[in-house]
Amino acid sequence: MAHSPLSSVESTTYHAMPDPGHLQKAAFKAFAASPAIDSLAGCDNATSLWRTTSCSRNAFLHESLLDEMAASGNTDPLTLRRKLMAPYPVAMKLLDAIAVMSDWGTPLPMGRARGLTFILTSGTWIAEVAEVSLHETGIRIEKFFCAADAGYVADQRSYRTQMISDIVKGLSIATGRDIAFPGSVLEQIGRADLGSQRIYQCPEVEVELLSNSKRSEDDAEQATPQVIAALANAVSALTGKRLHRAPLFEGVSFV
Repeated sequence: MAHSPLSSVESTTYHAMPDPGHLQKAAFKAFAASPAIDSLAGCDNATSLWRTTSCSRNAFLHESLLDEMAASGNTDPLTLRRKLMAPYPVAMKLLDAIAVMSDWGTPLPMGRARGLTFILTSGTWIAEVAEVSLHETGIRIEKFFCAADAGYVADQRSYRTQMISDIVKGLSIATGRDIAFPGSVLEQIGRADLGSQRIYQCPEVEVELLSNSKRSEDDAEQATPQVIAALANAVSALTGKRLHRAPLFEGVSFV
């Protein structure tokens, strides 16, 4: 398989694998020497797919890693993604849009930070930015920005509303509770046990739809996959601590 910047951000399925769905969005081939994924870890518990299938967990891995690479090279996360996506005009326009929406180039006051993610999932380009602030009792998600290019969208109002709900869904997954199996028995019995976002916790959400892509897509589920990574990257920029486990419980509390 040829290496390209595009394959680094797009959902990829390996049909020769035992369960191809688990590897969606897991390919990381932005560089010529990038690693190849040729095996899956086993799990004794029965597993299934949640919303956006495997894209959510794999986008968390991919976009967190890319953010750490930017930090290790003392490179702005948006600048790195622009460099990787330079051959793709649609991607570049989307990155420009998210930069304007989130005011990315303007430094935030002390105690606030932003985190960026960018993927291509199910044919839709998605860029997201989470803005967080530090309080005595924990971290608050202040704002969340999303720019998407699905090409022609017949009902933009419904699409935008669906994307907002998908973002809240992603934030609920990111800040909610673990699914636990004490004594090999599922502990949670319903969504109420998973710690979904309450209204007072929800940030201000802004969604912008672009139509530079030459396609037609009217499925807004694509807003969910990288929400966890955007939030984790923002928390890292705020605290200096990298989060490698979801939900985001590693010494972090949200208010």
